[in-house]
Amino acid sequence: MEEDWLRLGQSWTSGRSYYGLKPANTIGFFELSAQHNPQLREKSDREGFLDTPASRGFLAIAAECVGFANSVLTDVRRTFVRFRERRIATEARLPTAWTPPDAVKALNEARQTAKKAQATLASTERHRKAAVVRVRESLNQLVKSGGVPAAQLKAATEAIRQLDEVVGEWDKQREILEAQLETLKEDQALTGALLERFDQFKTQLNEVYEAVGLGLVAEGIAHEMEGVLEDLVQRTNRAAPRAKRAGDSSLVGYVEAVRATVSTVRKQVSFLDPMLRNTREQKSAFSVARFVEEFVELRRERLSRFNITTNIVNERDFTVRMSRGRLLQVLENLTRNSEYWLRQSSPTPHGQISFEISASHVVVSDSGPGVKVGVENALFEPFVSGKPAGQGRGLGLFISRQLLQRDGCDLILEPDRNAKGRRYKFAIDLQAVELTQ
Repeated sequence: MEEDWLRLGQSWTSGRSYYGLKPANTIGFFELSAQHNPQLREKSDREGFLDTPASRGFLAIAAECVGFANSVLTDVRRTFVRFRERRIATEARLPTAWTPPDAVKALNEARQTAKKAQATLASTERHRKAAVVRVRESLNQLVKSGGVPAAQLKAATEAIRQLDEVVGEWDKQREILEAQLETLKEDQALTGALLERFDQFKTQLNEVYEAVGLGLVAEGIAHEMEGVLEDLVQRTNRAAPRAKRAGDSSLVGYVEAVRATVSTVRKQVSFLDPMLRNTREQKSAFSVARFVEEFVELRRERLSRFNITTNIVNERDFTVRMSRGRLLQVLENLTRNSEYWLRQSSPTPHGQISFEISASHVVVSDSGPGVKVGVENALFEPFVSGKPAGQGRGLGLFISRQLLQRDGCDLILEPDRNAKGRRYKFAIDLQAVELTQ
């Protein structure tokens, strides 16, 4: 059968969770025989079945098995996660739906309880220690004065030694308790810092929600755009003959301009289509060089407005099998970043964006300033950006790498540095999805 014929990878990436079956960790088989399944007919190369009602029925049964397994795994895993959260909360004496402030409050209460216990223990300790010291001193005086019979002298001396150990142990335990209380004070400062970090995470998460919301809006617009453009084409076609009969050259020119604009927008929307959620996960085999050429061609006019040129170096083309939408999203992000920095580099933007195709990689670079040294080691972490506040969310490169890593690929900041001593080359490693000859 073809690789991943059960479509486990597809159900994993587009399903409701990551707890289901995955191609790399699922073992099993369907036991079929020609004797008991005569309507299942193999292809001539014996790799899979002919497309018949019987084979479609078998695949439907297989899909039902996969769906059942994924449903059970998801429910069990989620239930376990909820159980573990409740168990941890109970052991920590926190409410089930606890928040960071609840944890800080519980820690402060524990600190206050320990502080009161220390005061009580210190008060009783003084009385008990004083009583033991008095007994020791009395016994010691009695030994020194000869008031203890010779037969009991050894036992009395041992008793004095043991009393000295008790006093010493009390002092030792007091020091340990005081050290623990000091640690609690430090823990309180630590929890305060953690609480502040949680607040930062909450703010960042709100930014993620805003970005997701914008993405959903963009997806909806792209989905509806084709219908709007089709209606505009029909209206333009009906108006064109009237404009020609009227002999109005300006109106005829306007109609042709509308047609050209609609054609350009249609190309953009059709190229954007693989990025939509419904088709983004579909995998297909395609030439990387041709894909990059189409991508650049659709953006060349826009970039030329800012005196930005493009250059494609095709050292060795190769074919990959992956989601066109994912690769498109990565190239779009890298190109937008290059455009931004080239436009910021001088009052009159100019420069070049290069795409080098070679050895299972696509390397994107530009003639701009390069990556700031201070962020180069953390560039692929979320919310890290070299752009000024309000100019970038710091999610583009992080999401791009995550998309590639789903297919075992990667996005790498190459070590090469430009004339300013900054790294400037981004390599898209597609070796994991390259189709061998």
